[in-house]
Amino acid sequence: MLDNVPVHAPAPGTIMMLDTKKKSLLGMSGDMRFKAHYEVDSTNNLHFTEIATNQQSTNPFESAILNALAQTQTWRIVDHKLNLINQKGVVMASLVVAGK
Repeated sequence: MLDNVPVHAPAPGTIMMLDTKKKSLLGMSGDMRFKAHYEVDSTNNLHFTEIATNQQSTNPFESAILNALAQTQTWRIVDHKLNLINQKGVVMASLVVAGK
């Protein structure tokens, strides 16, 4: 799920990696590369900051990825999926570990 819309086949090669030591995210989707830092507080609030990309995307899928990161306020793990949730409680992205 991405931007509260089911996505059955993400763009080929779409990857997001979270580095818990550096509190950073690196990702790619098609030709777009993106990165961000993140902060998690004691109440599980999650905020992505300094979101940067190598290009302005015209691809709706890639734009939805950036929008989901920008709107994320908290997270939950449900059925082995990391759900990124906005301030209204809407799941903006549901991410699955590769191979699951």
